[in-house]
Amino acid sequence: MQLPLKEFYNYTPRQFQNYTTGFMESRDNKLKSDLYNTRWISYWAAIGFLKKGTKPEQLISFPWEEESDQELKLMPTEEEVQKARDFWKEIDKKREHGKTSS
Repeated sequence: MQLPLKEFYNYTPRQFQNYTTGFMESRDNKLKSDLYNTRWISYWAAIGFLKKGTKPEQLISFPWEEESDQELKLMPTEEEVQKARDFWKEIDKKREHGKTSS
């Protein structure tokens, strides 16, 4: 992180946490960018040996791409969202009813 000692001592714990988080995210984004560039170069270097229609993602896949696909699968369906809305509307009605009867 190359943080000067004098600056380190001036940070509150929260400021240091924010600085560290930002630094780590920046480093990860740079690494991902470099790996995407490497995949793209590898794809074009191998294009003559690949089957027609092969995509760069099929040549080299990254763990964070699979995680994002799994996150999409975890998204609730429209039906599940509507059930949750109906549930909370009922809860709100019961609470409002309890307030007016008191």
